[in-house]
Formats: sequence, structure tokens, C-alpha cells
Amino acid sequence: EVYPDTDNLTGTFAKASGLGDLELLCDAAPIEIGNYVWRDSNGDGIQGPNESPLAGVTVELLDNSGQILASAVTDAAGQYYFSSAAGPSSTSARYSITALTPNTTGYQLRIPLNTLPQTTLRLTLSNAGGVENNDNKLDLNDSDGSEQGEFAAITFNTGGAGQNNHALDFGFTDLVLPVDIETLTNGAQADNPDDPDVPQIDPGDVVTWTFRVTNMGGAPIARQWLNVTDNVRGALLKQGVVQPGILFANQGDAVLEPAEVWTLSLTQPAPDLSEPGQTVGLSLVDGCTATGVRPTY
Repeated sequence: EVYPDTDNLTGTFAKASGLGDLELLCDAAPIEIGNYVWRDSNGDGIQGPNESPLAGVTVELLDNSGQILASAVTDAAGQYYFSSAAGPSSTSARYSITALTPNTTGYQLRIPLNTLPQTTLRLTLSNAGGVENNDNKLDLNDSDGSEQGEFAAITFNTGGAGQNNHALDFGFTDLVLPVDIETLTNGAQADNPDDPDVPQIDPGDVVTWTFRVTNMGGAPIARQWLNVTDNVRGALLKQGVVQPGILFANQGDAVLEPAEVWTLSLTQPAPDLSEPGQTVGLSLVDGCTATGVRPTY
């Protein structure tokens, strides 16, 4: 609407009329997301004041079609950033990501688990703060990641122009498995070498070593977090031949349920331990804690 001037003369656009339609031109404000990966030392899923950041962790940003848009590595403070703003990037902060747009659903952040600085780390509790929508005002100090195959992942939506989200965090805790391993030699307990029932075996005798692996905790243990290996050369058997040096591969549903027992067997001639380099026994990796000891013979 054009109003009259002080002389009550009808107003006009004057020279502005030569410009045609009037438009307001400006770029939408950029958005930025991130930002923290830490070691959850007490495993409660909440960022504590004395818990330390995890540096050197690779974080990937994917669009809703699964295409990787950018990759960052957490800095010494455990922080990472992805931004649509123009600017120079660093290892931990990636800028000029034009495909990171406002009001878009289905973005994903993911961490390849095989790139973690320690193999004994696993994701902590997810959404322990009670908010699961990755809101940038309410979902602030817990871990948002969930395990998806070989990745820790967070799926999120972006807000409007200029709405940053620095609450997309991953927490990892040290893997401690409540696993009991009982060892038998030819069916007898072999924990105490002075026990009269301990089998007496000469080099070359055929021996069956049995390991009973029991989940003593209240939660299932995924196969990928539990590896039991033996350093004796030869074929190892567990419901069929598996790779030499590995006592069991994927087992049924690949989950050791609470109170479930996996029985692992190895049958072969006993080596001569007087020869240099000959050893026999059970070794555990990936955070397992054995309550049994190596068989004695």
C-alpha cells in the first residue's frame, strides 16, 4: 500500500517503479552439527565431569541415501564438527558441506568400530538421559549412538536455517564381560597340578581339552565381543572344523545368553613342552576375564 505524503498528495513508487517487483535477497543461515566422543568410565551412559574425551576417532556424516558426505577425526578434546558454512576445514571440523541442509530427515553419523583407539571399547548405554529424539536443547549429555553392524551410528534430522545441533554424542566404555571359563583335560579338572585326579599325559598322547564358557551376567553377550583362542597348532573342533587357532566361530544366533554355556573342544597329540617354543593353553582377547586357568598335564 502507498500512503499519501504530508501534503495529502497521493504517493507513488517514483523511481522504484522502474525496478519492477521488490524482492528480499539473502542466503539461509548455515547449520552445524557435532560434537563429542568420550570414554564413559562408569558405563552409565551420561557424561561425567571426570570422564575423558576420546581423540583420534573417525566420524562419518552420511545423507539419507547412505552416501558419505564428509569424514572427521576427533581432536584432543574429543570434538568433531560438520558445517554447511563456507570456510577452511581441519581434521576435526569439516566445512562447506553443501549437502548438509536445513529441515532434512535421515542424516546419519557413524563411527567404524574397527577404527577405535582400543579394541576393548564398546558403546555405552544409549539415551540414558531419557530423551531419544536427539533434540539440541533436551538431549544434551548422554550417548546417542547405537550399534549397527560394524558401526556405532546416530540417525538425526536437521532443524531450520541457523539451528545448530552440538548434542550428537558417542560414549564408549571398557569392555568387561562376566564370563567364566572352566577347563578340563580328558574330562577331569586340571586347575590344580597337585590334585591326584589330574591326568598324567606323556608327549604324543592324544588329549582332549575342553573349555566351558558360561555367561555369568544378566545380559546377552554378542559373539563379536567374545573371542577364545588357543595357541596349540592344529585343527580345532566345535560342531565341525573351524579355522586353526580358533575354538569357535559364529555359534547359532551368535549370542551367548545369560547362563548359557558354550562347550569348546580340542583333541590332538600333546606336544613336548621340553622343546623350545612349544606351549599349550588358553588365551583370551577382547576384554574377556577368565576365572579358570590353563589346563595342566
